[in-house]
Amino acid sequence: MSYKKTMILPLIGCVKDIRNYEKFLYIYDYSKEEEHYGNLLQCLQKLKGDLLEDETVLKVKGEA
Repeated sequence: MSYKKTMILPLIGCVKDIRNYEKFLYIYDYSKEEEHYGNLLQCLQKLKGDLLEDETVLKVKGEA
């Protein structure tokens, strides 16, 4: 699907169709354009926190 690369994506219809997407994707959602940047930033901060806990998290999620 992602060639073993962890991806950051907005929660759109095709992502919702993927079974267990939360196990291997970083997802953010927004309902208004003004929310897009802030919610993306929160998702990136989650990614940063995950990396600080385990530097292999991107590889592990990419292989899921």
